[in-house]
Amino acid sequence: MHLVARRASRIAQRTSSTIPTRHNSSVADDSTSPSLWQQRELLQRVSSLRAPPTQLHDLLLSALSTPPSHAPPFRQLALELGLNPSLGSSRWDDIQRIPTRNLNSALKVVLQPAQSHLHILDALSGLEGVGARLKIRIAAMRMRYLDAPFLSGEHLLRVLNSDSGIGIGKSSNVLGHWLAILPAHLVRLNTTWERSVFPVAKVRKDAVDDLHRVESWIIKHHPSILDDLSIRRALMHAYASTRLAPTDVTRHWSFISSLPVASLPLRAIEHSLSSAPTLDALHAVWSHFEKDLKWELTPKGQLSAPQTFYAQHLIRLGALDEAEKFLSHYPPHGSVAWLLPDPPPDRPKMDKRNALVTHKNRLAASELRSNGLDLEDVLFVMSVHSPFYMSARDTVPDAQTRRGLPKVKPLKGKAKARATMKEKMEEEARFGVRAIVAQDARGKKTKGKGQV
Repeated sequence: MHLVARRASRIAQRTSSTIPTRHNSSVADDSTSPSLWQQRELLQRVSSLRAPPTQLHDLLLSALSTPPSHAPPFRQLALELGLNPSLGSSRWDDIQRIPTRNLNSALKVVLQPAQSHLHILDALSGLEGVGARLKIRIAAMRMRYLDAPFLSGEHLLRVLNSDSGIGIGKSSNVLGHWLAILPAHLVRLNTTWERSVFPVAKVRKDAVDDLHRVESWIIKHHPSILDDLSIRRALMHAYASTRLAPTDVTRHWSFISSLPVASLPLRAIEHSLSSAPTLDALHAVWSHFEKDLKWELTPKGQLSAPQTFYAQHLIRLGALDEAEKFLSHYPPHGSVAWLLPDPPPDRPKMDKRNALVTHKNRLAASELRSNGLDLEDVLFVMSVHSPFYMSARDTVPDAQTRRGLPKVKPLKGKAKARATMKEKMEEEARFGVRAIVAQDARGKKTKGKGQV
């Protein structure tokens, strides 16, 4: 009996010693898993301007030595490198290190070493297929160069004129993409790493001139486009982002204010408030909205989303006392409380959720300010409608993500398609492209329009 027991023990020991440890085992990855999650978190911080782009080089080298299921997405790394000309020529060396299998056909073209957008557009002259050219041109708008922090109006018009209807209509919305991404490109100019690279005042003036040039083209060739709320809203927002065109902002606001308030999507309401150049203008915009705005989804006695926007921009324009008086009628709200000093002890305390949101927002705002952004920029980056929004807010990862482990159960069928579409939309949103269904002036969803 003792002999049999000893043999059984030896067999069990040999068997357990030969069982391979799964690569995604928490035991196998325990020593390195924190750094794996930190890589992804750091990439999100770079994407939201909370960390400098100089981190991208080390992130890429680390990703190249990490199993693909654990590494940060190479496509996002490549796009971030393309967005940051302050890195100099070294960014092209890093881009060339990325395996081409991780890039789509459009990115393989626009991420080739180039000196300007003109090089990309010239490379398209012999390319067949309207669809292929369209994808590359939209991808080119995400690229930024030392001589072009955004695609110029001249080059945009070259794109719009190059193919019949390519920029207008159901198949594409090149114009909408350009208007959507321009404000985000201008926000980047105020970061500490770009102020020494670009003449900020000149770039902003160039943006105004380009917007005038593009708008003149619209009036001449496609005047009906200006009846589209999404285009008017995008033009107003783009002019406001230059900080040099209050008259143009007012002109497009006049069109928006002529529409029924109930028909306006939340994005149009926020951008109308954020585009107000003065306190008097903000009061006028809010007065227009307030009398007809109804938000049945907001719990009684709570701040609605438009009210939080209004309070934020009161503070942006220096009316802190007025904002505090406005907010005093409502419970503390995490979307605004981060902008205010700590309340006196006799004020009601925030619930745990709003306290957590306030803490995270203050942390994000502090980092953005330390990187050179002013309050107007910070509000833009942290807005729910910002291309930076998906990466500007802290997220609390689940235990599996913290360990750096991929999801074990693969998605199939419709679930996989929905997840893929959601991931694509979130990624596009981070880089200033909103490929989602628009709302027309009546507030109905319509296919074929790109909301900007």
